[in-house]
Amino acid sequence: MPWSIVRRARNGMTRCVMCSALAHAFHRLMIIGTLLAAGLAPPAHAQVDSFQSQVPAAEVRQLDKARMLRKLKRPADAVAVLKPLVVRQPEYFNAHYELGLALSDVIEEIEKSVSALERAAALKRTHPEVTDAHVFNTLGWVYMYTGNTQRAEALFKEAEAHMQQLSPDVQRRLHNNLGTLYLNTGRRTEAAKYLQTAADRYGSTQATQSLKSLDEIKRRDSERARK
Repeated sequence: MPWSIVRRARNGMTRCVMCSALAHAFHRLMIIGTLLAAGLAPPAHAQVDSFQSQVPAAEVRQLDKARMLRKLKRPADAVAVLKPLVVRQPEYFNAHYELGLALSDVIEEIEKSVSALERAAALKRTHPEVTDAHVFNTLGWVYMYTGNTQRAEALFKEAEAHMQQLSPDVQRRLHNNLGTLYLNTGRRTEAAKYLQTAADRYGSTQATQSLKSLDEIKRRDSERARK
């Protein structure tokens, strides 16, 4: 083959490689731009898990990828990343927890969500290095959503027993959840206690509205009692 043709071919290949690299870079910038526009951080480059430092850095990056996908409203894609991750890392608390959250975003996967969250809760109980008890509140909410109020109450109480391991936002949601559960099961005194705390200590507007509903129920009961 004449050298001129070889040179043109090589130049063409070089241009193709450069175009491919530029396209890849542009695609990455587009993704980052989308995340920033949504108020999200670019893909994380975490090397150490927040609780379990023995988890390989590559697996932590997979967890970060799944979290990003879930924030982008792509729970099915997040599940696709997390399912093989929990198989490779069966003791990885955050992976099981995030899988439970992603599955809970898909209504028909609620039962699988419960299974993943139960596994995360079990890991929390047996791994003292996991110092965040939010999984108990989350799992309790899922049980309450599916109508299993007895199991939900037990988990909410377990979360309450680890109150120091809950952020103020999760503490607010826990009090709301307990108040709602007790209100829906007719235990009004207990409902008022938790809802009042949620409203007074955490400024919960949801709890304030629930307390108004509770007062209205009491007023109607009082009127019926006088008739």
